[in-house]
Amino acid sequence: MADWRYLFLIEGCCTILFSCFAFFYLPHSAATAKFLSPGEKHLAYYRMQIDSSSVVNEKFNLRESFKIFKEWTSWLILAIEICLGVPLQSVQLFLPQIVARLGFGAVKTNLYTVAPNVSGAAMLLILAFASDCTRWRFPFVALGFLFTFLGMIVYVGIDVQTPKYIPALATTAAFGGTGFALTLLLGGFMIFDNARRNLKAGRKVMVKDIPTE
Repeated sequence: MADWRYLFLIEGCCTILFSCFAFFYLPHSAATAKFLSPGEKHLAYYRMQIDSSSVVNEKFNLRESFKIFKEWTSWLILAIEICLGVPLQSVQLFLPQIVARLGFGAVKTNLYTVAPNVSGAAMLLILAFASDCTRWRFPFVALGFLFTFLGMIVYVGIDVQTPKYIPALATTAAFGGTGFALTLLLGGFMIFDNARRNLKAGRKVMVKDIPTE
């Protein structure tokens, strides 16, 4: 087996082992958490009541859970999640090849992958804080998709040598562009639906009026 495959084997085994540990160690809910005090349990229950759209600690009903798929927006959100996963994993997998194409050796290639990851983390924080300050979500999600789409297009256009992973790059760019379009579509529908709801209710509710704390 090739050396690089051992890395994925180790990472996969660690993930499986940790999932088994989490399944048996983590509590079912805040009410059953032994490491929380009564006051902390009460606070956690209160926060979940505010944030949750369902009854807290409600017994799971499989038939009821499938009703969500009757809403077309659920399928749209699912498609956005799929489009989100592909670019994220592609960037992580192809980042060393992207840097190596610039003519660096193995050591420098690994070192130079740090800067894009740090800048990506910084951009994530900027988008998250901007989203929190403006109370808007979908424009910043769409912006993340757009950055990925443009990044892959720029990579293909680098005049160094012919990329060896054109199908993979095209697939990643396609998922990024599709996610960008779907996010804008969902956001536009929500704006339209909220405006229609405001008109029906006879009052105007803005995004900033919805509590998030």
